[in-house]
Amino acid sequence: MPTAPDRVRAPVLAAATCLLALAVAASGLANPVHGLPTSGYGAGIFTVDGSTNTTLSLSEGGTYYLGVATDDASSYVNATLTYGGTPEAQINKSGSAASLVSLAPGNYSIDLKGHGRAALGWDFTDGSVQNFPDNETIVAFLRPASAHVEIVVSLGNAQEIALEVYDDRLLPVTFANVTASGPVGVDLPASRDSSAYLVARVVTGDLAGVFGLAWSSPSPIPPGPDLGSQILVAVLWIAVPVVIALLLFLALGRRRRGP
Repeated sequence: MPTAPDRVRAPVLAAATCLLALAVAASGLANPVHGLPTSGYGAGIFTVDGSTNTTLSLSEGGTYYLGVATDDASSYVNATLTYGGTPEAQINKSGSAASLVSLAPGNYSIDLKGHGRAALGWDFTDGSVQNFPDNETIVAFLRPASAHVEIVVSLGNAQEIALEVYDDRLLPVTFANVTASGPVGVDLPASRDSSAYLVARVVTGDLAGVFGLAWSSPSPIPPGPDLGSQILVAVLWIAVPVVIALLLFLALGRRRRGP
């Protein structure tokens, strides 16, 4: 038979349990869960029309670019990246812009306001070769030297890799499912090639393995003079000395003949 102290403790413990449950529920309402964090070397491409919030998890620290883009100069996108409630990067622009930021691995939140698109992309250096885990989605920021970009894929343990390339407006340029190792050429719009974003993920394969990526963008070769200009220059180089020599010959002939 429960003693008097036990009869007192039971209601107290029940009330405390109820209060704890209410506190947890209130905490959940105050800090709503926005879905599972997106893991990888970047967060992806986001669209905002008003305001939105996304949580993401960076498995690798390093240099990243927080980018925004709008379709016209009258719109704007305000993107704020926070870690544990502390702002790490913020950009508020119209048109296309990207801000460099150094980030540690961990869970982040990105708050977006305005009308347009935003992205968080890992700084993928031109020419470098990098291996990535098959279970990661790679979002990489590229700074091409020309409108042509060549992506070299090494499948590793994967059988199929999906590649997406976006221009500096964060609009899709191409999508390809790669099933063999080798180069993949991409031509960006000539007026939208100041930056690009590469998204890569394994579609089928051993998710415990690794795959490799590299990219390059050749500098544009300045156009040489056209054939007509070259012929004109050659004719002038020949004709001018001949004309000068003829004029000198005529002048000397007049002197010899006298008045």
